[in-house]
Amino acid sequence: MSLTIIEGAWEGFFTYGPDYPIEYQSIKEVFTMELSVVDGIIKGTCVDSFIKKYFDEPAKVEGTLIDGVLSLIKKYPYFLGVDEYEQTYVDKALPSHEVHYRGQMKRKLFSSEYFVEGQWDISGSFLDEEGTARYYTDEGDWEMHRVK
Repeated sequence: MSLTIIEGAWEGFFTYGPDYPIEYQSIKEVFTMELSVVDGIIKGTCVDSFIKKYFDEPAKVEGTLIDGVLSLIKKYPYFLGVDEYEQTYVDKALPSHEVHYRGQMKRKLFSSEYFVEGQWDISGSFLDEEGTARYYTDEGDWEMHRVK
């Protein structure tokens, strides 16, 4: 599978997994990606609802395509978090989390068009009220297809 199949404009969505509140689990967060290949590495940008609401530049995307498995890391321009009151906030003094997207490149039946299906995850840590380090991994599903 040639890397050139990943170049271009893509659109898709991601969903929230079972560790998220039930009201989030039915949401499909729509995104677009513009991808190219530079020295064998996939590079690009991503625009989703968080970018539109909280940032003035797209998220950066970088990854690989090996044996039909697409692996991408998405980084927002700055730290994007959720506080104890479930309010989303941006902190420009902190680096972005890395959101890891893994998916299988697939071809539509009786077509030459490709799409990707897979899972995403984000991991991190924080100190609780007692000063104990707490670790987490949140996850969900995603898919995307080439924009015609």
